[in-house]
Amino acid sequence: MKIELIRQTKHLLLGGIIVTLGLWTPAQAQVADTQINAMVDALRQAAPPNKPNDGMFSQWQVLPGIIPSWTKQCVGRELTPAQFES
Repeated sequence: MKIELIRQTKHLLLGGIIVTLGLWTPAQAQVADTQINAMVDALRQAAPPNKPNDGMFSQWQVLPGIIPSWTKQCVGRELTPAQFES
């Protein structure tokens, strides 16, 4: 009886540790808003400057042909180049 109780306790303890580690890792993997803002600022600074009539949109230098798929992926709905620019 005692051996069975010890085995059950070991299994419960091991299961609890596994669940704890599984839930703890995603919480640590979250990125802070300040880190995201720093990355966005770095990308803006690294982007080539806008040139008049170069056919690109915004400071991100997005080609008009990929704006619908790019905006759907980023904001959840497709935008036309005119909608994207406004």
